[in-house]
Amino acid sequence: MKYGQLLWLVQAIALSSAFDVEDAAKQYSESDVRGHLEKFQSIAEKGGQPNNNRFMGSKPHEQTLDYIESQLESWGYKAKRESIDTFYCKSNTVSVHIDNKEIKDVSPFWYSPTGTVEGELAIVEGNGVKESDFGSLVKDKIAIFQRGGDSNSVFGSRIDHAQKAGAKGVLIWNNRPGPLRLPGGTLITLSNPDALGHKYVPTAGLTQDADKDLVERIKTGKVRAKIVSKCDDKEVKTENIIAETKKGDGKNALLIGAHTDSVREGPGINDNGSGVAAVLALAKFFKDFKDQKNKVRFAFWTGEEEGLIGAYKYVRALGTTDLEEIKLYFNVDTLGSPNGINTVVTTSGEETNSAGKYQREFYKSQNLANDEQDTSPAIDAWAFQQFGVRVVAIETGFNGEKSEEEAAKFGGTAKEPYDANYHKAGDTIKNVNMDQLAVSVKAVIYTAAKWSESFDGL
Repeated sequence: MKYGQLLWLVQAIALSSAFDVEDAAKQYSESDVRGHLEKFQSIAEKGGQPNNNRFMGSKPHEQTLDYIESQLESWGYKAKRESIDTFYCKSNTVSVHIDNKEIKDVSPFWYSPTGTVEGELAIVEGNGVKESDFGSLVKDKIAIFQRGGDSNSVFGSRIDHAQKAGAKGVLIWNNRPGPLRLPGGTLITLSNPDALGHKYVPTAGLTQDADKDLVERIKTGKVRAKIVSKCDDKEVKTENIIAETKKGDGKNALLIGAHTDSVREGPGINDNGSGVAAVLALAKFFKDFKDQKNKVRFAFWTGEEEGLIGAYKYVRALGTTDLEEIKLYFNVDTLGSPNGINTVVTTSGEETNSAGKYQREFYKSQNLANDEQDTSPAIDAWAFQQFGVRVVAIETGFNGEKSEEEAAKFGGTAKEPYDANYHKAGDTIKNVNMDQLAVSVKAVIYTAAKWSESFDGL
């Protein structure tokens, strides 16, 4: 056999042995994934928490972590539990009076501090997204602006801007019918690594029609407001769980993460029991995967719903060398939305971003469409992005409604939520679209396997 023929044969064998989409499909076990979800559901139902939640630091959340640890150790991993001392707002109440008239349907904001402020109202243009929106107009006044603008500018960042401009307090009125995201928003500034422990000014949300002629009254004369806010802080101990493959180049690491906590309003089986189930399936897969060249780490984050607490704790503790060794962070969150879409999330939100290439490759091979989105402060990937780590994420839609274009592209129902039970008591195992979840988990396995083989092209 000639050298050229031998080289061709070697290359052909190498290509044929490389992990492909069909391999990923074979690795998916619906019984395993469903079993994880059933366990999380059982923990939630027996936990005695309001709305069957698995909130950070609660007994059901601790039991969730115990289960994750036991699964990892059963596959031969050494699971490291990383302790975190933090706090949360156990309850928030707020009342608002404008010109001595009490306003109805006011929404509290978690982490709005205890306090009473009174002052003249000052309208802020531009939805408070930029510091320049505030100028000197709000100094010693209560700033008021409408919800909207850049989706990556979270409430906490806008309140920071108001506070820096000298505002005593902040009112945000809704840009759509109904209360402002009951039970309010959160003022944890996800884009700020020092957010926890940060003190804000008293803040409240108003309905769209709370005071119909308010804007005109402010423009034509002085209008005074009073905000009374109370936050009952509670200290809590919680944990991340970290595990890694025994083999693989530690200087070229793929870090894969999913958050383990739910909101207070429900058990969080889609958000994010589905993501945790996917990462557990991935850990089981990697215990026998022979083509791996790069180190793979699995992270199970606490406190995502309270401001990416676990992810920020982890990334802030890393030195420069440790950060450089993480070639890619892969976030796995909310994979079984009932009216879902296939989403590739990258820093730029563009198809040209190479971090999402294997997800796209998987969807294309299955004749499935995908959308491109950029990262937001609502997912753990944001914490890593702030520290210069390349990130990619997979999700299937959570907060928002499916557009006409998306319905044509993915099927499902336009003008209906991706997940009608998002952050609600109905986020149970019955809420999870198992067909959508199967597609997502296979995409996760394929993506992780390919990056574990090589970071070429990243």
